[in-house]
Amino acid sequence: MDKDFKFRMQEELYRYDISIKAFLLGYNSWYIGTYIRCLRHVHYYHHKSLVHKLIRGGNKWLMRRIGRKLGFLFGMASIGFGIKIFHWGNIVINGKAIISDNFCVYPGVCIGRTADGGVPKIGNNVIFFTNSGAYGGITIGNNVTVAPNAVVTHDIPDNCIVAGVPAKIIKYKSISNEN
Repeated sequence: MDKDFKFRMQEELYRYDISIKAFLLGYNSWYIGTYIRCLRHVHYYHHKSLVHKLIRGGNKWLMRRIGRKLGFLFGMASIGFGIKIFHWGNIVINGKAIISDNFCVYPGVCIGRTADGGVPKIGNNVIFFTNSGAYGGITIGNNVTVAPNAVVTHDIPDNCIVAGVPAKIIKYKSISNEN
């Protein structure tokens, strides 16, 4: 593995306890951290040699097994580094969705496609709270907060908070430049 990938993965996994002790005690953080680690390895070893494909297969098997226990289904979605999952519970992300860095997700979130086949593209620093969702070929900008139970069905600009069904902008975030 290259140094940049290792460093970014360590930065991402620091919040999860993936030690042997955590596994033996059955901590949820071990399962979530191991799921994310397997997800990264599956993507990293995608176009590598035969040995790497075997490693990828083992990670994919473990990811599916842990995913069933936790209720996660991420497919082969392109998810940037810095994903934060705070609790286990049903989280479904379409395999063709594109999600940028620092994505924060709570249980009950669904990011899916519509009948026309469009999938969401989500920017940096986006938070999806409990039971919210995004559907169709939409674009969600950077620094967006999706309130609980909101359903996003149209494009959302940067720096705002959305709520409702269908989601509407309820507030714009003020971004201050601190030097």
